[in-house]
Amino acid sequence: MGLIRVAALLLPLIWAACLLTKRRALACAPLVLLGVAAGGYLLALFSAAWAGVWILRVLWLTACGWIALSLLRRGRDALPDGTLLLLAAGLVFLWWIDRGRQYTNWDDFSHWGMAVKSLFSEGRLVSLTAGSGDFFPAYPPSLAPFIYLCLRAVGYGFREDLTLFLQSVFLLGLLLYPLQNVSLRKNPLAACGGAALLVLCPLILYANSYITLTVDPMLGILGAFLVWTALQESPGRLEVLLAGLCAFVLAGAVKASGIAFALGGALLFALLYRMKNKALPRGRRAAGALAPLCAA
Repeated sequence: MGLIRVAALLLPLIWAACLLTKRRALACAPLVLLGVAAGGYLLALFSAAWAGVWILRVLWLTACGWIALSLLRRGRDALPDGTLLLLAAGLVFLWWIDRGRQYTNWDDFSHWGMAVKSLFSEGRLVSLTAGSGDFFPAYPPSLAPFIYLCLRAVGYGFREDLTLFLQSVFLLGLLLYPLQNVSLRKNPLAACGGAALLVLCPLILYANSYITLTVDPMLGILGAFLVWTALQESPGRLEVLLAGLCAFVLAGAVKASGIAFALGGALLFALLYRMKNKALPRGRRAAGALAPLCAA
């Protein structure tokens, strides 16, 4: 049931984002994931993560209503591209890895797992909770607000395997972003092979990437994602938004060293955005280039 509920929450939000932006599913998945992570983090800073649960539920209901209306009006034209199926297949694979799994890593017990548990038990960040038992209460919360919002929104409490699964899903959405322009129908081998390669890639350097809440793999993947948004052939508004959300989450929520990753990636984005969008008005070009830097 954990897989079904999480998929039922996230996939309609991604589908609705596709309808809104007129972009493919793998381009919109990071928008949803980073948006929930950034919004949850901001609310958690003010001990209002509980409000985020209701906001996420309202957004989900709105997305489902919009999808239904679009299907009635546009028929098959409202269906998402096939890469949404690739993302769904990735969810099944990650659930197979994380289902029933418990924390085994020291870092999960010393902080990252405690950061999630504190939100469920106290309703606020562990750094704001006295006597939490956390060894490093001053550390950022990482994806604790994102995990809390998603699990509460689908009616779950704290479960170790589901916290691991949701962090893995977050990583998956960012890892598959480079395949956004690959057609699953026209080139299934490239789509499936590329997806497998990208999902397995973090395991080369960190074998526990999908079975621990440790942030080191996420730090690298977020940094790489920020650089990849800058390397797009013609970065537009969606890329600016993605880069800004990524820089914000990377600099504020993950780890202190994430600030350097975020600032470096945002500076690269600013440089390349100005170079690749010379036809835009000067003010709009400057705003797009500087937005991720301001977010960081």
